[in-house]
Amino acid sequence: MTIGSDQMDQWAKTLAEADMLYRELQLIIRINPEAYTVDSDAIAVVGVANADGREDGDMLHPVVFAKRWAWHLASEARAIPPVTNAWVPLIRYVSAHLQYLGREDREAFGADLRRVRGMLGALVNEHGLSQGEAVMASALRGRDARARLREWARTSTKPLSRRELSIIYPELDSNDWGALRVRKVRSDENIPPRKYPASWAASRGATFDTTPVSGQHTPGEDVYDDWGRYVSLDQVMEAGVM
Repeated sequence: MTIGSDQMDQWAKTLAEADMLYRELQLIIRINPEAYTVDSDAIAVVGVANADGREDGDMLHPVVFAKRWAWHLASEARAIPPVTNAWVPLIRYVSAHLQYLGREDREAFGADLRRVRGMLGALVNEHGLSQGEAVMASALRGRDARARLREWARTSTKPLSRRELSIIYPELDSNDWGALRVRKVRSDENIPPRKYPASWAASRGATFDTTPVSGQHTPGEDVYDDWGRYVSLDQVMEAGVM
C-alpha cells in the first residue's frame, strides 16, 4: 500500500518547517553566542550529535533524527544515503525519499518528526528572532546588521510588515511591492493582513546589499561605516533616512 499524497505533502511541509527552524536557531546562536551556556538545550540541538543521539524527554537531536531515517529509507530503496553528520544533505535526502517509508514505519516516523519539529519551534520561540526582529536590529550594527537580517529572511516564512521588510530590503520599489501583493492574493497561505513572508521579500531583493542611505552620502562613501552617526538600524530609521 502506497502512502497517500496528502500524508506525503504534510510530511514534506513539516520537514521543510523543521529545516527552516533548525537554520534559524543556528543563526540566532551565531548572532548572540554569549547568551547561551555550554549545556543549554539550544546549543545541544545545533551542536554535533553523538553516536547514540540525545533523547531526554522530548529532546531528540535533529541530526540523529535525520540520519536515522535517511539510512532507513536508503535501506528500503537499496541505496546509500549521504555519509555525513551534516543536517542539510540528510534532511534533504529524507524529504526526497519519503515514498520508500514502509507502512509499519509510518507511525514511528510521524512521531519522531513531530518531536523534532515541536522542539525546534519551542526553542526558536524561546530564544529567537520570531519574538522581535527589532531587538536583533537594535543589537547589531549598520551593514553587518542588514546582511544578517537578509540571511535570516531568505529561509524564514515569518510574516513581517512592509515597514519591517523595508529595513531589510530598502531597494524594493513599487513594482516589487505590487508583485508581492499579487502573490499574496493568489496564495492559499493564511497570511496576516498587511504582512508578507520574509522569504517572499528576499526573493525580490538583491543578492548583495549595495543600497546607500539617501541624502547622506558622497560618491565612494560607505555610510554604514560611520558608526558615529548610525550605530543601529533603529537609529537609521529614527533619522528618517529610510
